[in-house]
Amino acid sequence: MLIKYLFLFLALLTSCSFIENFKKPTPEEVFRKERDKRIYSAVRKFKKAMEAKGYRAAGLGEGIDHSTGKQNYLGITFDIEQLPDIDFARRVEIEAIQEFLHYLNSEEGIENYVAEYPYPVKFIEIAFINKQPLQGLFSVANCQEEIYYRQDGPDGLMGPSIEVHSESYEEAVRILEQGKPSKE
Repeated sequence: MLIKYLFLFLALLTSCSFIENFKKPTPEEVFRKERDKRIYSAVRKFKKAMEAKGYRAAGLGEGIDHSTGKQNYLGITFDIEQLPDIDFARRVEIEAIQEFLHYLNSEEGIENYVAEYPYPVKFIEIAFINKQPLQGLFSVANCQEEIYYRQDGPDGLMGPSIEVHSESYEEAVRILEQGKPSKE
């Protein structure tokens, strides 16, 4: 009986996964783990704040500069009850972008793990998708430093959405600061 347990112990001891658990992590693995810890801490805080406003996170995307291992893209998509018009969508989008940047740039130690610090607008993408089909805009999203407003196409849910307006991030911020509604 003792031989059976000894054999089982030796098999466990010599298995690859058992040995790997005691292997010292490489510097790249340590860096990646710490980067993920910092980045996801900021992302969790942002998602929680957005959920408190009634927006549900529906997707997360990320990108890494493979030459440095540093974060150079973060994207989050949210469901929203309705995007009635461009002015409402602009306000929601700009507030979300600014809040996300705040969480990222105020995360302690994050500057060592991002491609640029402070983390810039060009590295994030925030999208809101309307949960009410064929009512108002279909979506609003930024890509790089441009904001795109889309509505359902003529075929409704069966066809692609159509861009109805776009503007730079700076232009959208300026419009909000001036309190001037768009012409669309």
